[in-house]
Amino acid sequence: MVIAQLFDKPFYQVQKTLPSLRKLGISHVLVSPPQKSHSSRRWWGRYQPVDFTRVEGPLGDATALYYLCLQANRLGMTIVADTVIHHLSNESRYLKIRANR
Repeated sequence: MVIAQLFDKPFYQVQKTLPSLRKLGISHVLVSPPQKSHSSRRWWGRYQPVDFTRVEGPLGDATALYYLCLQANRLGMTIVADTVIHHLSNESRYLKIRANR
């Protein structure tokens, strides 16, 4: 198993690089968290989720992630998505709802 970490790269860009990575012997690709996150365009924004149930943001939406995984599967590769499950961004509506109680 050889893993490439394509940190904070949009899913369509990752998808374009898959054939080249495969030729290098890469079997798995780690992408940044896909869930809806903080509005910042900086890398740390991906690690500040606002909604665990939605895939959207600067890296792409659920459709882009689907096609990335589909292409990887066709090439015999695996996509591994980093994720954040232990906190939410201060921009999360869930925290705002709780604060208004």
